[in-house]
Amino acid sequence: KLIDILEPKQDDIIIDFFAGSGSMGHTVLNYNLNSVNSDLRYILIQLPELLDPKKSLQRVAVEFLDSIGKPRNIAEITKERMRRVAAKIKEENPDYEGDLGFKVFKLDSSNIKAWDGGTEDLQKSLEDYVNHIKDDRTSSDILYEMMLKSGIELTADIQTVEVGGNKVLSVDGCRLLTCLDDEIKSDAINDVASKMIELKKENTDVECTVLFLDKAFPDDSAVLNITETLKQSGIDNIR
Repeated sequence: KLIDILEPKQDDIIIDFFAGSGSMGHTVLNYNLNSVNSDLRYILIQLPELLDPKKSLQRVAVEFLDSIGKPRNIAEITKERMRRVAAKIKEENPDYEGDLGFKVFKLDSSNIKAWDGGTEDLQKSLEDYVNHIKDDRTSSDILYEMMLKSGIELTADIQTVEVGGNKVLSVDGCRLLTCLDDEIKSDAINDVASKMIELKKENTDVECTVLFLDKAFPDDSAVLNITETLKQSGIDNIR
């Protein structure tokens, strides 16, 4: 009823800042299923508030989370509900082609180490900053931070292309091209560059940024090699 009152346009975003168990997300998926040409999206925001098994109103939820091996917090219930709603819709409507997926993000510090030039042990600071990505971060963490900093929506399409033992990612129709693997061997550099050039040619009107990890290359000459190869094909914004 609330969504009907809002009279949303086809692809509006419905935001619930206190998502609880995910009832608003559940409603949006059902609304799309039952409405012609509706493609509403949702954002659910829920702090990972701990549940207390000693409280009678929370005991059932705690037992449920324990049974599926999830942490005892409300956000886990939100996520699990949305998984089950999507599965149920697909099971009951096998021909339905609407988007039932979702991504989960949490607020965190940057993946990049802050430079500490004021430390008394400058040698140690330099050694620590050789790899300036924090040790506990994944390539997905880095990718989504760069998407945010590049003004690319977190819901943007991400195409993954295998190039030998490496992965090249094309984000939002080539607005961001990246290989975030920890290692790109010397004999694979030309192949990675060629694939990026090929992807860029499919999106000639897009201004493209290319991103690599410094540590992925065996030496400076390898960095220079791939940089010059890309620039010769008109890709200038390389980081």
